[in-house]
Amino acid sequence: MCLRVGDRIAPGSYARLRRDASLRDLSRLRAAGPLAVAETAALVAKRRRVGKVVVFLTGAALVATIWISLFVTRIGRDMITGDRPNRAIITETFTLSCLSPQQAGDIITPYLRSRGSTYYVSTSGLSAITVRGTPDELTKSRRLIRQFENDPQAACRHSPFDKVDEILKRYGGPPDKTAAPVLAPSTDVAPPAKK
Repeated sequence: MCLRVGDRIAPGSYARLRRDASLRDLSRLRAAGPLAVAETAALVAKRRRVGKVVVFLTGAALVATIWISLFVTRIGRDMITGDRPNRAIITETFTLSCLSPQQAGDIITPYLRSRGSTYYVSTSGLSAITVRGTPDELTKSRRLIRQFENDPQAACRHSPFDKVDEILKRYGGPPDKTAAPVLAPSTDVAPPAKK
């Protein structure tokens, strides 16, 4: 429908039609008097002012939306700082005093998720673990390993004698020295002969 109307109106005739419509409105206003002309002019000026405010507020909302998206998303933060994403893979070796390298690997594995991130365990028995990953992953791994290494309740901080002492305290201490010994049957004695 719009195409047919556009085809029927000659290229210069649209401006002529708008001019004629404006003149018709102006002739009606002149017939109504100068008061009607002043009221219409004030109404049109108010509409233009309100229109400018609406356009300004819409533009401000668009700018605010763009800025918020830049600060909230990682891509936006990278664009603002001008840095390339910090995806460089770096390698660091952590010495271990309490954990075994396998235990440390089990702790940090869920946090090594970027491409090329991994950890290496010494095959020669060294108490160390080598971690490859992004700086964020290495920071997280370092923090987790330190947390488990410095845990006062860790098994490496207690000797087997501590466990025995704990059991003895729980059950009333060591047996009485004056009590008769309990004899257990010997396993190397031959069974009695059958008659």
